[in-house]
Amino acid sequence: MSSPLDPPDPSEAAECAAADRPSRREALRVLLAGAMGAGGILGAWDELSAAPRRDVPVATMEELPPGTVVSSEYAGQPILVSNDEGEVTVMLALCTHEACQVEWSPGQAAMVCPCHDARFDLRGAVLSGPPPSPLLVLPSRVAEGTVYVVE
Repeated sequence: MSSPLDPPDPSEAAECAAADRPSRREALRVLLAGAMGAGGILGAWDELSAAPRRDVPVATMEELPPGTVVSSEYAGQPILVSNDEGEVTVMLALCTHEACQVEWSPGQAAMVCPCHDARFDLRGAVLSGPPPSPLLVLPSRVAEGTVYVVE
């Protein structure tokens, strides 16, 4: 029987050292997890340090009385800006069925897709036709009489 003061057996020392050392697979897993964590931190830093986003003016309230829609453009895409009794909505003017350009029809009090006669209300909801979903609504705000798309 060995006492705690006896020197360790060399074969036992080699087994202990091997047991304490991580395998290559475990070491690789730890390194990858660390790299992924660092990537997440750097990504968050990029978001926090990015220049403040700007709002893009797309219409004025003067040209948008209640119950009307005006056509405009945002990021090279056609948009429609509506005023439904003071509730302003900015929508991408592309039908969700086959991406045909939707236009305002004052006589029908609806936005109409010429491809399959789909109709949308002032907030972009489907009234009739084949579209599977409402028009895409863009984040927006109204300030000092101007309608902005919020980027």
